[in-house]
Amino acid sequence: MEREILKLKRAIDAKHDEFLQVQSDRECAQQVADAGGGDTGAVAALQRQRAEMLGKAYLAGETADTEQIDREIEKLEAQLREARKNAEGAAAAVGLLQDKANGLLREESVLRQRQAALARDLMQTRYDETKARYVEKVYGLISELQALYALERGLEYFRGPNEPKPPLKLTEQLLIALRARGLCLPPGIEPNRYPDTAWDVHIPYALDHDHHGEFAAKEIEALSQELREYGFE
Repeated sequence: MEREILKLKRAIDAKHDEFLQVQSDRECAQQVADAGGGDTGAVAALQRQRAEMLGKAYLAGETADTEQIDREIEKLEAQLREARKNAEGAAAAVGLLQDKANGLLREESVLRQRQAALARDLMQTRYDETKARYVEKVYGLISELQALYALERGLEYFRGPNEPKPPLKLTEQLLIALRARGLCLPPGIEPNRYPDTAWDVHIPYALDHDHHGEFAAKEIEALSQELREYGFE
């Protein structure tokens, strides 16, 4: 799942880079479109100059030679026509590029949603796995304590009549500490026997003060069965 998330990240980055490039192209096209058909001032100046030449020639009774200025005017007018075509094309391209940019944004959004869904699934999976490991360790600790409790009972069986009784039992002290300080399970692992409590987390049933029956009864019975198999009563 992690590799799929990284793969989607690369796809998102590539899609976003493409979007930025299209946006840059759109801005350039917009600038060309805004410039319009180019500067007509130079043509107007030449046309005024040509008219002045014709007027002076007329007054002098001569024929004006406008061939050179006519070529310059034609050249500038051709450039203006080309500029107008470019401006029209750029204006049309702006809309096309904006549509493409919008499409890329939608595609990027879909990729981001997919990535977010995968990332959430990954977090949920890790959460569930970690919670399961925690519960396993809680029950594992209880299991070890129950085994220790049973073994203390087994050692008590073999204590000689003249041997002093141990001043304290380890498991009793551990049970007191656990019950006082709390080893809790998350909600929903065991039935909630105290629905009116403020917290849903609860002490494991095996450690509960209200647990009916001896702590580690199954473990004690299993050890007793083993000792009986060895011939001890």
